[in-house]
Amino acid sequence: MFHMIKMWFNGWTIEGIWLFIADFLIVLLILREDAWKLWNWWSKRRRLARTFGLALDSDNYFGIPAEATTLLKVTVTINEPTELGRFTFRFVTTPKGGNAPANMISIERIIEQDGGRFSSPPMNWPDKEGGCDGGWVPHLGYKGESFHFSLLMKITAPWSGYLSFQAYDMERNIRFVRVPVEFTKQPSALIGEASLG
Repeated sequence: MFHMIKMWFNGWTIEGIWLFIADFLIVLLILREDAWKLWNWWSKRRRLARTFGLALDSDNYFGIPAEATTLLKVTVTINEPTELGRFTFRFVTTPKGGNAPANMISIERIIEQDGGRFSSPPMNWPDKEGGCDGGWVPHLGYKGESFHFSLLMKITAPWSGYLSFQAYDMERNIRFVRVPVEFTKQPSALIGEASLG
């Protein structure tokens, strides 16, 4: 370490460069175990942050139905193995969160399209914040596994924001995944279909 400090004040020489390299390698050897642990921790957190994927089964733009309720079809994909249990769907205002006004847009019920994976009787109840909680029979979710849902939603005015899915990763940390959605004033015939605007 002394060689490194000395070189900053006396200039670089060939001998100094070799001493610097030797000092650097010694420091690297001393820190390598901690550096490896830090790398493993960081890469695992990044992997677990992508435990779930969320996709709309149509375009992101929808018309508002005349009767104010409609079904929104979505697919949740498991990207990292995890213990599946409770989960929540909700509309939020930004990619970071912020619940959408429940009197304007809310999810009333989650309907599973695959069948047989919900708890029996199904755990499916509004969460009083405009979202809806659901629950699977607890089991291990495998990488690449997909689940298809229809969300019975109520909307009373044009709105744009994000649909959010929340569940737990293998280490029981809450994970979110969000996709943008926009509901505009269009004929109700366009509900669930791709729109041009």
